[in-house]
This record gives sequence, structure tokens and C-alpha cells, in this order.
Amino acid sequence: MISKASLRRLRTALLATLLLLCLASCGAKRPGRKDVVVLFTGDVHCGMDRGFGYAGVWQLREKLEAEGCATLLVDCGDSIQGEPVGMLTKGGAIVDLMGEMRYDAAVPGNHEFDYGVDRLLELAGTAAFPYVCCNLTTDGRGVFSPYIIKEAAGIRIAFVGITTPATITSSSPVYFQNGDGNYVYSFMQDLTGDPLYDAVQRAVDAARAEGAVYVYALAHLGRGRQYAPWSCEDVIAHTSGIDVFLDGHSHDTDILTIRNKDGKEVVRAAAGTKLECVGYSRISARDGSLDTGLWRWDGGTESGGQSASPQAQTAPHSASSQDAAVPQAKTENEMARKVRAVREKLDGLLGRELADLPYVLSAADSRRTESSLGDFCTDAMRKATGADIAIMNGGGIRADLGGGRITYADVLTAFPFGNSVSVISCTGRQVLDALEWSARMLPGSSGGFLQVSGLSYAVDLSVPHGCIADEQGMCIGIEGARRVHGVMVGGRPIEEDAVYTVAGPDYVLARKGDGMTAFDGAVLLRSEGGIDACVANALESLVPGGLALPSVRDRITLIGG
Repeated sequence: MISKASLRRLRTALLATLLLLCLASCGAKRPGRKDVVVLFTGDVHCGMDRGFGYAGVWQLREKLEAEGCATLLVDCGDSIQGEPVGMLTKGGAIVDLMGEMRYDAAVPGNHEFDYGVDRLLELAGTAAFPYVCCNLTTDGRGVFSPYIIKEAAGIRIAFVGITTPATITSSSPVYFQNGDGNYVYSFMQDLTGDPLYDAVQRAVDAARAEGAVYVYALAHLGRGRQYAPWSCEDVIAHTSGIDVFLDGHSHDTDILTIRNKDGKEVVRAAAGTKLECVGYSRISARDGSLDTGLWRWDGGTESGGQSASPQAQTAPHSASSQDAAVPQAKTENEMARKVRAVREKLDGLLGRELADLPYVLSAADSRRTESSLGDFCTDAMRKATGADIAIMNGGGIRADLGGGRITYADVLTAFPFGNSVSVISCTGRQVLDALEWSARMLPGSSGGFLQVSGLSYAVDLSVPHGCIADEQGMCIGIEGARRVHGVMVGGRPIEEDAVYTVAGPDYVLARKGDGMTAFDGAVLLRSEGGIDACVANALESLVPGGLALPSVRDRITLIGG
């Protein structure tokens, strides 16, 4: 017969066992395991001390690790271009800082190629972190590894790199060609999207076969139909096996779920630009669930959280997590000192004052209408070269100038690509074709929209454009009625057979940037200094009543919209 004391001991043991089982079934954290937090940045564009700055990202990572988390840090592309520090060092200073930051992986964005493929390969060869990309090939071989697997807290995590195929034209097309003008690099830019989807799927499957428990897309594709068929939505919808899709390119801070090929919801997240946000994706040590969101540098509040199940999980899970508080102010730390050292090296040149303007030369809408800064820079190029016409692609104008003291740093921020000024000789017909290609996206925006000097024209928006592009996005013909009309050069109607001199960025005139092929066969007369130097000289030479005007001059007229 069992005594009452024995029954009590048995009952206590049973209750303890049941409690342990309940805790396990509710996802109690397993001893010795840590949460893993994947931190991600994107479209930093040289903003090493903007927003959080690299010092703030460093501080976040240290705080998470002090709280017992394992961390990884990755970048979604476009980090080495966008401010003077990038152009003056051809990306080298930023790559060095990223190495000091202990980045674990990065995908090349389209602007990583702005200093040429050879320069990117040089940077990648010396970087303290790997670049990954599954869809950049040459001679049928991958240029970078398609993915990398990192281990954190005993978990194997893969990052699959995906670069937008639009890079083939949004960067300089000639960078991807040989001396005969044939493409020797491919981003799998087929307009069906199928080669890109297949490359991503192969990389995901290979990473799984190699033992990856989680697969993250590390992408620079962008969100929205303007990026089709290579948008994040397209790639997720045509693939399976991706747990979280980290993205860049469109500078958004959207976090949403998109169904993949198998109907599973995949979280897609992006961290904006200039370190305005730092993204996180936490893998719970308790149950392996994922929680993805952003920290914003706008008062220190966390926002935008979403959650997703890992690929191997089928049960529902909690979206909650205990995230590190966002620092309220950047503090002095090792990375702050390193960033400051880089900044101080450049200050002497960049701080040189060029002019003090009481009004603003605006870059607003330079991609779809005339802008005052577009007028100013094209006037500066035409005056410096003596050309009949000057043009500037709107996508090359990145920030306003004026409203006070203007330094060389301001000019490089407004014109950050390092393009030189070329002067060509071409026919009026070529100018007309260039304007037609430039206006094809109106009333939408396009980086290839041309600002002009010495020339005026009208665009009839009621006329559908007849521009034809190949699969690389290059213009191969124009059919039907024309949208552009009333073109005047020096106050006279343009003549198709007449020869004109045109000044503009070598990106457009010599390197077929933005798909511009209208100037094929034109005679290159000379190349001069950089656009930034041309604009800087014009600012320094300003006198009352001189080159600058605070408003546009009606060179481009849009009608029929």
C-alpha cells in the first residue's frame, strides 16, 4: 500500500514533469542557444555619418551582442557611390570602412559598377567581406559566388546575392562590353525574367543542399511594377525556399509579405537609404521563428515589424521579440573615430567655398521636366566648351545647390558620378532621336530624361512613344509619330542633316548610358574635365546677371497631358 507521503511525492514529480513538457511545447528557450539577429543596411550611398551612421550600426550590434545575441551584418547594395568620399576614392574608403564594421556579406548594387567592373573586382579582391551575386556572369561563369553560408549560434544561414539586371543600362553599358561593342557580361536581363528566376532558384537549392537551415535573399532589385520583370515581387512569386527577402534599390522602407511559387508567405524588407533605418531579422533560439523589422532614426522608435516561419517550420509561431532599444544619440566609439578620420582627410578640398547664392538651384523633377539646376549645369557645359548644344541626363543630378554657401562637397553631392564632359559632332537627326528616347517615359520619370542648353523643345504627351528597346534596354529604333516637336537650336528650327556640336556627360554621349544609342557614329571631338569641375568653375565665376537664374527658362514644354 502506497503511503500518503509517497503519493504526494509522486504527484509533485508528475506536476513537475508536466510543467517541463508545457514549457517545451510553448517554446521555452533551449539551454546554450542564442537568438541570432541578422542586421541589414541598404542604399547607404556613402552616408557613413548620416542617420544612424556606421557608428550607430556598430553601437546597435555591440548592444545586441552584450545582451547575448549572435549577430550577422549584411548590405543590400549601393554603398560605395553617392557622396564625394565615394567618388574621390572610387569606393575604396567605404569598402575599407565596411571591412572595419565586420560586414559578413554584401550584394553589388547597380551603383557598385559606376567606377567600372575592373574597379569593383579590385575592391572585392581586397575587401574583408565577400560580395555575392547569383546572376552576374561572364563567358557563362559566375563573377561572384552565388551565395555564402555563415554560421551563427550553431545555425547555418545562407545569403543569396541578386543584382538588378537593369544594371546593364543604368550603369555604363560600355563597362560590360568588349572593344568591339559586344556584351561580355550578363545580369540575366532577359525580359521574360525566367533566367533570373532560374538562377535564384539554383542558388537557393544549392544552399539548402549544403546544409543551410535558413535562406535569406540579399537583393538589390526594388519594389514596384517599374522594376518588372525583375522586381522583388517577381522573384519571390517565381521561386521557393527563401525565408526572408532583404532588398534595396528602390530606397523604400516597406515591409510586407509576398506569396512565393508554393503559396508560402515570404517577408520582404528594405531599409531605405543613407542609414535612415537599420533592418533586423531575429531567429528565435526558443522555437526558430523569425521576426523581421526596422529601427528608424526618427526619434528612436521601432516600427514595421513582420514575422515569418522558417522554411523547415509548419506550425504557427509568435511574432514577438525582445529587441534592443534604438540609441537616442550617436555615441563616441571605435567606428565613430574611424569615420571621422576619413572625413577629416577630405575636408580640405571639399570645404572650399565656391559661391554664396541667395536662391536655390533645384534638382527637383530633373527626371521628367526642366529644372533650374539642369539649366545651370548645361549652361555651364555649353559655355565651357563652346558647343552648340549641351545636354545632361536628369538621373545624374542628385541634390539642390544654393540657398546659401556652396562648397565643392555640395557640388560633388549634386553630381556624384565622376562623369567627364565630352564634346561630339553629330547630325540634327541624332539630336532628335536622343530627345525622343529621352521623353519616352513621360509623364513618368526616367534617369535618361535630358536637360538642355542652347536648345528648346516641346513634348506632346498625348502621342504614344514609338521607341523600341532590346532586351538590354538599349534603343534599337523609333517608329510611328513623334512626341517631340518644335525643336529649336540657337533660336532656329533644327535641321536633320545639319551638323551640330553637343557637350554632355560621357556616360550619355560615349558610353550609351540609360540605353542611349542615338549618338552611335558621332565624332568624339574631345573630352574635358569632370562635370563637377565644370559646375564648380561656373559657380566661382558668377557675377550679378551672370549664368545662374533662380527659375527655369521654359526650354522644355509638356503639352497634351
